[in-house]
Amino acid sequence: LMLAWGNGGWQNFSTVAQVDRFVRYTLARYSVYNVFWITAGEYEEAAPPGGHAHVGELIAASDPYVHPITTHTINSSAEDFGNAAWHTTIYQQTGSPALITRDRIYNKPVINSEFGYEGDQSAEAVRQDAWQIVMRGGFAVYGDTATYHYNATMTSAKLNSPGARFMTILKNFWTGNNAPAFAWQRFTRFEVVSGSRFLAGNPGLEYVVYAEGRGTFTVNLSDASANTNSPLAPLEGGINLANSQSATATIINGQWFNTRTGVWGATFSDTASAAFSLTPPDSAHAAYLVVAPPATPPVISQVLASVTSTTTATITWQTDKPGDSQVEYGLTASYGNVSVLDTTKTLNHQIALTGLSPNTLYHFRARSRDASGALALSGDFTFTTPPNAALLSDNFNTGTLDLTKWQRGSNSENQSAVVNNALELRSQSKQSGWVITKQAFVAHQTTVTVKVTQPNDDGDLGMTPTYNLTSSSGIYGQENWYRFYVYREATSAYHLYVQWLKAGIVGGLDVTGNLAITPQSGVYLRLRMDDANIHFEASLDGQQWTTCYSEVFALPGYTLSDKFYYELAASRTALNGVLRVDDFAIENYTPPSDTLAPVISNVVATNITANAATITWNTNEPGDAQVEYGFTNSYGLLSVRDSSRTTAHTITLTNLMSDTTYHFRVRSQDAAGNLATSSDFTFTTLAAGTSTPLFSDDFNSGTLNPSKWQLGANSGNQSAVSNNALRLQSTGSQSGWVMTKQAYAAGNTTVTVKVTQPNNDGALGMSPTYSLSSSTGFYSQSNWYRFYVYRNQSSGPYLLYVESKKNGVLAGFEVTGNLAINGAVYLRLRFDNTKIYFEASLNGASWTTAHSETFTLPGYSLNSAFYYELAAHKTSTNGTLIVDDFAITTNAATLAKSVSENDLAAALPESFALSQNYPNPFNIETRVNLDLPEHGRVQAVIYNLQGQEVRRLHDEAFPAGAHVLQWNGANARNETVSSGVYILRVTFAGESGKREVVTRRMVVMK
Repeated sequence: LMLAWGNGGWQNFSTVAQVDRFVRYTLARYSVYNVFWITAGEYEEAAPPGGHAHVGELIAASDPYVHPITTHTINSSAEDFGNAAWHTTIYQQTGSPALITRDRIYNKPVINSEFGYEGDQSAEAVRQDAWQIVMRGGFAVYGDTATYHYNATMTSAKLNSPGARFMTILKNFWTGNNAPAFAWQRFTRFEVVSGSRFLAGNPGLEYVVYAEGRGTFTVNLSDASANTNSPLAPLEGGINLANSQSATATIINGQWFNTRTGVWGATFSDTASAAFSLTPPDSAHAAYLVVAPPATPPVISQVLASVTSTTTATITWQTDKPGDSQVEYGLTASYGNVSVLDTTKTLNHQIALTGLSPNTLYHFRARSRDASGALALSGDFTFTTPPNAALLSDNFNTGTLDLTKWQRGSNSENQSAVVNNALELRSQSKQSGWVITKQAFVAHQTTVTVKVTQPNDDGDLGMTPTYNLTSSSGIYGQENWYRFYVYREATSAYHLYVQWLKAGIVGGLDVTGNLAITPQSGVYLRLRMDDANIHFEASLDGQQWTTCYSEVFALPGYTLSDKFYYELAASRTALNGVLRVDDFAIENYTPPSDTLAPVISNVVATNITANAATITWNTNEPGDAQVEYGFTNSYGLLSVRDSSRTTAHTITLTNLMSDTTYHFRVRSQDAAGNLATSSDFTFTTLAAGTSTPLFSDDFNSGTLNPSKWQLGANSGNQSAVSNNALRLQSTGSQSGWVMTKQAYAAGNTTVTVKVTQPNNDGALGMSPTYSLSSSTGFYSQSNWYRFYVYRNQSSGPYLLYVESKKNGVLAGFEVTGNLAINGAVYLRLRFDNTKIYFEASLNGASWTTAHSETFTLPGYSLNSAFYYELAAHKTSTNGTLIVDDFAITTNAATLAKSVSENDLAAALPESFALSQNYPNPFNIETRVNLDLPEHGRVQAVIYNLQGQEVRRLHDEAFPAGAHVLQWNGANARNETVSSGVYILRVTFAGESGKREVVTRRMVVMK
């Protein structure tokens, strides 16, 4: 937005106060838009009261969005476009210290739309000069074809001069329209301002330095007086070391730019000295320099904790400038836990904490890091979670059994009752005295506790999904239950016993351990259920608990999400004594914060081919899965993380080198963030073109090999080996079929057969189950896949069909595609980690994927074992199916072979590199190739031209190797950005201390 112009503009104001009011109004009205400010006027003729510098300073102080500012001043003695002084003014550089001070203290240079109106300059000459400004980070204001200048005598020639027409070319170039096109030619050299140096850019942050000729020149970073050859000295104060974040941090980073071709070159940095030398590759190159700005962390205020439940709390705070959000928390001021980082830059922060323990005091502090990386930490704060509310509780102080909470067994000799504020469980004869909760409760994440004030020789706390009130022995007569006993044999000490009945089968064990239970001490019994397990726990004081026994909850047909009744019982109390209990409670239970990493076991490398391998392992608790791998135990490569949490893990590594030994280790992180890493393992890929067969048969043995195959036992099956091939044939409406004798895990295998003579209904099938007496092979089973070659008529080409049965439900479709099958055809089932592929070939070399889908036989995975079938149905009508060369192939491990460090170095990038994005311009998605020569941290951030952060693509550790960064054209809120130019800034900090900072311009076109 241009503020006034010429004699009719600024000269309408008579006082500085009027100018100030006008400027403040304009900023209040327009700064919310995507603007930059030009305070413009003829140098001597139209300066506003207070001067252009005053206007620029007022804008800089008043614009909350910090838009770019320039004063576009023209020295009237240099109005001839070809005059060198005009050039330096257009560059926003000049030999006059006054004009340097006036303009460069604000922001970046600007090409104005009047750029081409003076005279008959060629479009190429204008483009060359304009490009030198824009490539330094400048902005362009442009019009279409004709441009107008106030008070100029505009002729048709001037209005449509080549320079004016270039404005259209410039606009089309920046908006991605290449018509009319212009040729890339050599740039004119930079205008010499002082000595042989030329600098332009954003003072204190970005500079472009250029040497007129070949050779080395020195840039001094610490002292303005030393910059005698730069127009920055002494007016800009030099590039002071105090601007960097610390004395040991990277002070300045740079990259060469070829001014002739517009191509960016090598990067460089200086971290140690106050001055450093640069040697340009040739005289066409300029150096683009970036100095780290001061790191001022955000100021944190208004820290509040809102406790939202017994296990959750929300922490809020504010910062004085945008930053990310994270909270450290724990039982002490040392914390020990940290929330997930919210990378959204905001002034108002909110983090929800989950998985807390009830009735617990927590310490916490807030963390916010701004876009420059400066981190702010709040002071220490605390909050306390409330205790759990009981689902059911009874202290037995009501005088009688509370029938809203309990049911008493209706067996005739049950005499249980509340006596003296306690429940006495007693009976006559051989029966039990027992009560059971009136309501059933979901067991998941609950505790059930009772205080046994007077043990007896046979008393228990039990749980069951069913009951019969008439039972003389409580829940003992049900099909499924757990019981936790306190018992004694004769006059010995009291013991603890865990017993269960699972589908009518009883089991149990003594779990007393070191607990010394006496009639005087009594004992607390507790059943504790978490996500998957039941824990039997005891305490002498109700505070310190001992876990006597734990197991995965395993009552057949039930889970912890089902509802259960709870029993208090004592058997044959006339003989074993009365059981006296108090303070019964069922409460919600939140597992404590997990601080233990998963335990990794059974690490195996399988299915190894020339360029792939599958790594499997187990953990003792659910966790994610990732594999580090490389040529040495320093690794260097990292698989894609599988975020699904499970105890059985599988990761497939691809794009490996053949005949090569790889080191690897596996990583699993649980839901609490605890990371486990295995020790080092190795595997060796196969030589190129080799594989290991699990099963193969060329049917050259004369008869069906009984060690490999089973022949279907149906009476009409007449399949047999003949003439070195297998003939599948049958009588009546039955099938001729054979199946593998052994079952094989399907994951990362291929199953291939050559059909030398198709028929009208033949199939290659797979099933986890079989019945040899079936008259139709696998077809009668509940779950299978089949790949058919078939024909609906007596002649013509054969077709392909994929069919499945999933829990008894049939589905299928024709998949022939463009294949013309008039004779032999190869069929293949191929499996990776998650999918099944149905593939066909006419020559066994070039394969077509006819169909693929995620493997979904209910209750089975690709890690399950399957039998494979060859079948032909009703061959008396459909013809005999003849097959040959059947094979099941997987990729087995081979002998170890060492790899030298030279091999490792050859496989990794030699240097840091960041490509230009492709496509560019783009509409939906763009990509950038990133090469890293070593491990390090990568920060990749998208900015708009106002320097505002649009989206943070990455801020994390990357392994050495080749990577691809992707941007879908959305901001941090996942909203599609508007069309325009955006800047990708990638910062890399290698583990050796090497640091790279590179930017790329990207154009979004909608």
